[in-house]
Amino acid sequence: MKKLLMIWCLCLPLTVMAQNETDRVAALQAEAAAKAKAAQEAAKAAQEAARAAQEAAEAAAAEAERVAKQAEMTQQADPSQTEQPRPTVQPQPQEQPKPAVEQPAPSSQAWKTPAQPAAKKATDEEEERESKEAKKEAMKPYLATDAVPLVNGKVQWELNIDLPGKKAGQIYGTMLSLMTQMTQEENQLERSKVAIINEQEHSIVATMQEWLTFTSNFISLDRTKFNYVLIANCKDGHLQVLLNRISYDYSSQGKEESYKAESWITDKYTVNKKRTRLFPITGKFRRKTIDRKNEIFERITATVKK
Repeated sequence: MKKLLMIWCLCLPLTVMAQNETDRVAALQAEAAAKAKAAQEAAKAAQEAARAAQEAAEAAAAEAERVAKQAEMTQQADPSQTEQPRPTVQPQPQEQPKPAVEQPAPSSQAWKTPAQPAAKKATDEEEERESKEAKKEAMKPYLATDAVPLVNGKVQWELNIDLPGKKAGQIYGTMLSLMTQMTQEENQLERSKVAIINEQEHSIVATMQEWLTFTSNFISLDRTKFNYVLIANCKDGHLQVLLNRISYDYSSQGKEESYKAESWITDKYTVNKKRTRLFPITGKFRRKTIDRKNEIFERITATVKK
């Protein structure tokens, strides 16, 4: 018994030391676990803060976009709203330096930046609308019902000019000189010539063949041979000019085709049913033919009225 007691006394300090070491290890483990948990919570808090900051930035951007759209809609509804009151200080030229002390804006007025993108958009839309109206107006002469007149089923334009005080012989001489000159100009082809002259009746007939050019650039050349007859009938104080017997010799994809005006540039073959546009191919022939007719008649008018 005494031996057992002595052994227990000897082992007791060792037991106490072992227990203390176990407690210290447990404490260190608990402390490490607490630090790890704190680090996790800190990382989680940082992630939540970053997410919150991102959401705040997105909300601010959305609000800015909403305000900009609202300003744009307000300006379009009432353009006068973009004209903000200005201070009474006279504006300085751009090249001049600003005053050392700027006048403050009146406290009752707030400076606002004009919605320039909206103003530019409105200007672009207005310019586009004006361009469309201009194109529509320019097409009217080609879409008119009398743009390509038919006489006895044949396309024929007629020009009548009153020339008070001028004799038939005088008018005849002027027209013979002009028509001869026209047959010799640069765009004329081999068939252009004054074919018939009747000095007694003061009439002249010229057969014309010339180039009628649609487009000409470094990429392509699109043109047709334009055939027509020009007739001048001269009387005392009056000139009648007829332009008729029109046809075209057009080369497309290496093949030349002939077309008569009656089945090529008249309303039936060129203008849509609503009379709002010309067909692409025949339309270009109609436009260029009318332009050339106008050019010829204007030149004749200017020449005989001198």
